[in-house]
Amino acid sequence: MPFVLTLAGAALLAVAVWSRRGATPRARWWVGSRLNESAALFWFPGVGLILFAAGFLSTHRSGSGADWTFWFVPLVAVGGALAIWGALLLPIPRWYTPRWTRDEQTTLLESRVLGLTKRRPR
Repeated sequence: MPFVLTLAGAALLAVAVWSRRGATPRARWWVGSRLNESAALFWFPGVGLILFAAGFLSTHRSGSGADWTFWFVPLVAVGGALAIWGALLLPIPRWYTPRWTRDEQTTLLESRVLGLTKRRPR
């Protein structure tokens, strides 16, 4: 079971990195919908970190000297914070958006929310 959790977490993290990089138009699927933006920027990486860390934490045996597993506890905390941020649909900080979504004054995400422009990402 720990292997499945770790593998699922790694798969979600890979999708999050692929979407965030936006190297192809298909990887930019999430721009334009607030729910998709929360999924790509917060839920996928948050749940991915939690699952990845849970796979390692589930291997901990009390008294076996495997204290290295507790290094994964901060990953659960960061993942939980990301997932909660996305679930509450809080504003996306400008520094957190990928560089390719930014123009001179506002991000594409801010522009869409403010109704300034309807252009698609390049």
